[in-house]
Amino acid sequence: MDDPTRHLVAATAPPALIADGYVNLTQALDYASPSAWLNAAITGMTGCDVLATLVRPISGDWERIGRYGNALGHLAQCLGQMAVQVETHAVTLSQGWQGNAADAAYVYFSDTATGLSRHAAVLQGADRQYTQLALGAWHLSQQLQGMLQSICDQAVVVLIEMAAGTALIETGVGALAGYALAALQIANIVRTIAKASVLIQAAHALVDVGFAGLTGLLKDFGDLGGIPAQTHAYHAPIAQG
Repeated sequence: MDDPTRHLVAATAPPALIADGYVNLTQALDYASPSAWLNAAITGMTGCDVLATLVRPISGDWERIGRYGNALGHLAQCLGQMAVQVETHAVTLSQGWQGNAADAAYVYFSDTATGLSRHAAVLQGADRQYTQLALGAWHLSQQLQGMLQSICDQAVVVLIEMAAGTALIETGVGALAGYALAALQIANIVRTIAKASVLIQAAHALVDVGFAGLTGLLKDFGDLGGIPAQTHAYHAPIAQG
């Protein structure tokens, strides 16, 4: 039989695959965003995604969340395979060992296998829950980055329009038009910030729901109790002559 510990490998973050829901429908707009170009250039030169770093304290680190879920999944696989092997050995042992001691041994090993299976099931549920939380954090991060890019782009436009207004200040009408356009862009920035605030509140509500589910899983895990384990090896009784 395979060694169950082969599943205990280093955890990895879930790949951002479209098939798994990692889809950013607004990503195409990045090609028209000066802020996106600048961020991509900085990321390429330094390896640091400035926008992602800025929004991470709000959205959460989706990769770390995903890695934790992945680690729980590996542990669940290990315990699940251990359960199968313990049950298999218990059945094999019972076929060649009869008597009260044999019956007691079978019950013990069978209970151990059941305990392992139940713990594995709870861990698998936690893995799925953390995977969903990671996906939600990714989507929130993408939306916040998009809004931050929009704010930065609009700020650039404001500076250009104010500069144009200053350059045309002698004409009067040109200055008024430039400053008026800048005021409109500032209003757009304020609206974008308000949208971001609403988005953050809604996302936090969803995160609370997700962690409520995890709390339920932790309770289930605690209710399972410990996995049956002997404190000493079995010793056959000595026949009395």
